[in-house]
Amino acid sequence: MIHPIRTHIFAFTYKEKEEAVKNGICDQTIRPIGKVPRYVEDRVLLHGWEAVPYYSKWSWRLENRILSETIKMQFGWDSVFIKSFSKERCQERIVSAYFSWDSVIINRIAERDFVKPATGTGLRGVIHKFYDLSRPKIIDMEAIRWKSKSTG
Repeated sequence: MIHPIRTHIFAFTYKEKEEAVKNGICDQTIRPIGKVPRYVEDRVLLHGWEAVPYYSKWSWRLENRILSETIKMQFGWDSVFIKSFSKERCQERIVSAYFSWDSVIINRIAERDFVKPATGTGLRGVIHKFYDLSRPKIIDMEAIRWKSKSTG
């Protein structure tokens, strides 16, 4: 089935990351998997808030971004299960592998996400802060990567 191109809007409230996103250095965000699926080639709009999220105006916005890659994961307190990744529209490659939070793979995802400290355990701390990653909770998340339309 061919899925229509959608636009996904991502707000940034993690101040440590916001400048890197605005300057084009950071090209990834990790979000819970929602009801509307995200596919490679969908459009991405990024923005920040002037003050309180949802109760204030947008402070900045970046349009003309194309979703270029997704990585579906399950986060638990002890480990990360990478389920699949996609670099092509509507085609997922199955991974099915567990990684410890301090593994090289999870450290690279954390670095690309601009968490502080830029380590897997630093990423676990950020996920716990925003989504309460307490035992025995498992959270379905997705790393979403984009590129500028102009970089083709």
